Amino acid sequence: MPVASHAGAAVPEPRTIVADDGWPLAVRHWAGEQPRAIVIVVHDLRDHTGRHNRWAKHLADSGVDVVACDLRGHGETTHAVDHGMVEPRPVWRTLIADIGRVRRYALAELGVKPVFLVGLGDAGTDLVQSAVQAQGRQYAGAVLIGPGGVGRPRRTLMRWLSRLGYGCRGPTASATWLDRWPARVYQRRAGHKRGVARDASGSPTMWRMCAVEPAAAYAADPLCGGVLRLQTLAGVLAGAAEAGRRSRRLRVPPELPVLILAGRRDPVGQQGREPRRLARQLTNDGYRDVSHYCYDGAGHDLLFESAGDDVLADLSAWIDRRLTAAG
Repeated sequence: MPVASHAGAAVPEPRTIVADDGWPLAVRHWAGEQPRAIVIVVHDLRDHTGRHNRWAKHLADSGVDVVACDLRGHGETTHAVDHGMVEPRPVWRTLIADIGRVRRYALAELGVKPVFLVGLGDAGTDLVQSAVQAQGRQYAGAVLIGPGGVGRPRRTLMRWLSRLGYGCRGPTASATWLDRWPARVYQRRAGHKRGVARDASGSPTMWRMCAVEPAAAYAADPLCGGVLRLQTLAGVLAGAAEAGRRSRRLRVPPELPVLILAGRRDPVGQQGREPRRLARQLTNDGYRDVSHYCYDGAGHDLLFESAGDDVLADLSAWIDRRLTAAG
């Protein structure tokens, strides 16, 4: 059944669970028919789970339970006035702990099944890498959709500027010019000119997708885009840098299956070069089961592109093979 067939499907109402530190988290569940596994989705920054309803429902129809949580500072987990602020510090460890809490909730509610962790976008895939570095034996596999970033030099400079900013102006302050920097970098890599769709914060969005309508829908969504607070931005950048260190990657069990999915026109992944490099790194680090697919004509938000059906078919088939191999 194509993804488009779920275009009018109702978005599941979020359910509130309590994080380890007492913080409320908004969780959505797409129930599969006779589910054989659980898929936990970690969305990108400046995003929310409700936007992913169509493809999540499609994936659930293939026979898995799909569970997703709005990250702190995003979507239904945080009031609109506090969007972009992740509390308490340390930011990255708090988000990783929340992923572990969602896993425990899913197993308690849906029964003990293999759990696959799926990360979306540069931040979502970095969070998934950190989660399996900390809790790797709790998962049956990790899926990275759209990995990449602005590059180490820019990321380091942004981290120090954001630290300097919240040291001078306070942790809840924001710097729109600094927050928009990655989007401007990606916009140039994608070859787009000025005057394209922008989100509520004024940041360009056309770099996210080759398809015009989904990019415009993202720009019009009040729960997408926005500006991260300086403390949150600094914490996210520091966490992403830590996740990419080889010493951290070596903490992951080498038998953990990893699937990397990317668009060949994704500016975040530098048109497919970064995902290929990551797959090579993981293989060289001793990971025994690394798969990598790159889709022609697709951009960063892979599941919203015309290749979305192929991506979901490959993802479902990959999960099936890993479940069969595990017995």
